Amino acid sequence: MSMRIDTNTLNYYVQNAQISLSVLRTKINNLDQFLSGEKQPTFNQLSEIAKKINVPTGLLLLNKTIDIDIKRLDFRTLESDSIDEASEELRDTIAEMEVKQEFLKNEITETLDFVGQFSIDSNFLEVAKQIRNKLEIPLFFHNQADNPLNYLRDKINGIGVFVFLMVK
Repeated sequence: MSMRIDTNTLNYYVQNAQISLSVLRTKINNLDQFLSGEKQPTFNQLSEIAKKINVPTGLLLLNKTIDIDIKRLDFRTLESDSIDEASEELRDTIAEMEVKQEFLKNEITETLDFVGQFSIDSNFLEVAKQIRNKLEIPLFFHNQADNPLNYLRDKINGIGVFVFLMVK
């Protein structure tokens, strides 16, 4: 049995999901027809969409959108599969990093000259070259450094970027 849904609501959550529309199309049959209102999904189809875009099914049944905590949509795995449930350790780590980030935002007044210099459309080779130049590291630094991770962390900290490492 088909469910009557508000296409604006469905479109909103699909467009704000952290999975591309092209990937969703490969995983959900008739997605474009559901988004246009040409077809109405069944409850099971709607639940499948909700699972793929990582929102509660009930949100897709509403006549208007509700602002939800988008942060939980940001934690994805390879192939854009959602993490069913984050471990307590991961949640604690995220919470701790958010506290540190908020503290640093309030304490630091200078702006780093490279922030915002590139976009998703920038050539990745040029971005990598500029990063190496900014960090003053050779192309194959990992062959020269005793501990490449510490070497990189020191270089990154040296240009004003805080690096936090959580290790168990």
